[in-house]
Amino acid sequence: MKIDKGIPIPPPQRPQHKWGEVYKEMEEGDSVLFPSRKEASSFIMSLRKNKHNKGYTARTRKSEEGVRVWKVKKEDS
Repeated sequence: MKIDKGIPIPPPQRPQHKWGEVYKEMEEGDSVLFPSRKEASSFIMSLRKNKHNKGYTARTRKSEEGVRVWKVKKEDS
């Protein structure tokens, strides 16, 4: 076995979240239609946990086409 010296450790590879690009592009009041509640829930959890979306939350409404999710400003408590 050969011992290598001076090889830098690469930075950790963070997985790109499935919904990352979508909610980064969304502005307040924008919405996205999902075919299922499961996908909408996944998106909502991502939106709420993302550091770039502090101060925002989601509102959902079910329709015949699926589940629509809006990005909205959190109301002051």
